[in-house]
Amino acid sequence: MADNGSALRTSMNEAFGSHRWHLILAIACRQNAFRVIGPTYDQYDTINADDHQLCDLKLLTGCGYTERGANVVRQIVRTTQPPLPVTVWKGTTLFPPACHLPN
Repeated sequence: MADNGSALRTSMNEAFGSHRWHLILAIACRQNAFRVIGPTYDQYDTINADDHQLCDLKLLTGCGYTERGANVVRQIVRTTQPPLPVTVWKGTTLFPPACHLPN
């Protein structure tokens, strides 16, 4: 549970290969449905420190940020993606293009 009472669903790869990732979905009940209100995706390579990406979004406000590279360059991103029902959310395909994530 998050501090605001929403549920957090986490999936990850921490075991196979050098490419590690975490996908965290903050889920809350809105408009009579459980919706993804805050997706966060983080990936890194255990061999290549420059291969790091993070995208953290707050779909209720349309704001978020991305971080890239070993020197952690942070960039503010905006999205018009509304909070979607968890039954519609598919991996990283619904993150905005500004996040530069794999589909």
